[in-house]
Amino acid sequence: MLPPIEAIFICLVYYNMIEVTKINGQPMVLNCDLIESIEAAPDTIVRLTSGKTIVIKESVKELVERVIDFKRRVLSLSVTAPAEAFEEVSDQSRIG
Repeated sequence: MLPPIEAIFICLVYYNMIEVTKINGQPMVLNCDLIESIEAAPDTIVRLTSGKTIVIKESVKELVERVIDFKRRVLSLSVTAPAEAFEEVSDQSRIG
């Protein structure tokens, strides 16, 4: 049995965050949908769509792998979610 649609949306919000480590050793979570570019110079520099840059310990390859894993999780949720669940949410949004 699949989880209710609310749980699926909570998972989508949680899973768009990937864990990285700032260059100072401080862990943080990063919204991978906001990554504009990644550069190795020699530390990994992540540029976000907001213009902010973050220097992290993970390599470019490791960060890209984490983003790919995230996208796989999102796609697997969308494939396994029943169409009726999305119709129910759509119907509820028309009420309010």
